[in-house]
Amino acid sequence: MELENLINQGKELVNGVNWDYIKPYTYQVAIFLLLFLFLLIIMLLVIDHLYKSKYKLKIRTRTLENNLGGGQEEFQNYWLWQRNKKKMIIRYFHSNNKVCYSRYARKWRKYEKTRIPLRREIYSIL
Repeated sequence: MELENLINQGKELVNGVNWDYIKPYTYQVAIFLLLFLFLLIIMLLVIDHLYKSKYKLKIRTRTLENNLGGGQEEFQNYWLWQRNKKKMIIRYFHSNNKVCYSRYARKWRKYEKTRIPLRREIYSIL
């Protein structure tokens, strides 16, 4: 009899938490977050498609301080979901006969990677 009571208590309370009460709300919150992220990504891609002709290129020049003689590079930042802007930047560099590379964005006036995970840049060495 006591063994059955301990088994029933173990099912209901694990580390003092009633998991039968928490599980339905956890699933609802997880599904809501996944739907929200999915809709956010779709919305950002649609905005990128609608405003693809309104992007402005502001090609900047950065002098690298870690090289002797200070090599230079031209760069332009964009967000990960801005596929059309990325294509426009690549087209600009190719039209000027430059080889372009892609990487995580760097901090302004420094040669350190930013902490923003979705920020990218395309650069070309001068």
